Amino acid sequence: MDAQTMDQLRGMIETNCSFRVKRLEPLTTGGSTAFSQILYTDDDRMFLVKLMRIDDRWQEYLNTLNAIGSLDLLMPRLEAGFLFQPGVLCLVTAWVTGTVFDPQDMELVQLDHTAGKFAGYLRRLHTLPVQEGGREYSIAENIRSSITFLEDNAVTLPHQKLYTRYLEDPGNSPYTDARRGYIHFDLHRKNILCCQNGNCCLIDWEITGISDVWRDFVYAVCIHQPEERDFWLLLLLHYFEDAIPDRFFTASRFYTVLFMMMLVRSNCAKGTMAQHSMLAQKIFDDYQGLKCTIPVWMKQTAERLLAAEIGHQAELTRLIRLIEEE
Repeated sequence: MDAQTMDQLRGMIETNCSFRVKRLEPLTTGGSTAFSQILYTDDDRMFLVKLMRIDDRWQEYLNTLNAIGSLDLLMPRLEAGFLFQPGVLCLVTAWVTGTVFDPQDMELVQLDHTAGKFAGYLRRLHTLPVQEGGREYSIAENIRSSITFLEDNAVTLPHQKLYTRYLEDPGNSPYTDARRGYIHFDLHRKNILCCQNGNCCLIDWEITGISDVWRDFVYAVCIHQPEERDFWLLLLLHYFEDAIPDRFFTASRFYTVLFMMMLVRSNCAKGTMAQHSMLAQKIFDDYQGLKCTIPVWMKQTAERLLAAEIGHQAELTRLIRLIEEE
């Protein structure tokens, strides 16, 4: 960004915020694809500035952020959001000091406590009354646009025909209005910060919206690293209060396949096709060619947690039995 554009950005931030900008510095860490700057005010407060590409539904996105911000938890406080240039949205949020969550740094008892706290935050997000004018994610549109993109761009993934048939079968869609709510939609470990006050904070809300809240668990059930499995299973146990609905696993399998296809569409130009191919194969393996509804990794993890005797004994035992019966 050249000096003139930076001056324009500084001026628009000061117009939309109640402070003067002392300086802007590039943010050199973090996995977000947005253009990010650290903002320092005249009185030495810190904020995060992000510029992100967005379609003409940017006001719906801002409405969604403002609604979620009313919870005063999970999301860094939104100071301002405005259209900086055509197709470019500027977000100014409070700076959050913390460390990226790493389950390997915790003993199982502490991990269970953290999972319980975070599950409580998610329930509050997912049960927040939906306000009109937010950004909606249509299951049918997500399927159509993802498959069309693959076909139009001659993109080939492992088991692509299987996934396409699976998503296009109307009988497989698990969506229900009863679970319609706000979702983060990028809920992986590196987007969870452990804050100095002992709370958790979710960052990178660029793709947040409104849909079936179970879509938030695609990383928990499949798209994660092996060392994270204890945490994600504990999170599910706490979120569902030791009674994970059987239909959750059928739904999460569907949403995991759909999310993988959507990732290809959004990241295809970034040289990540090898990663997407590996993910497509991982989903095939975890769900045994979509023949089972509970990913195979969950049995070993459930057995390990059961042996550790940190709680959830009845539900872990039931879960192991369900997996063995599939």
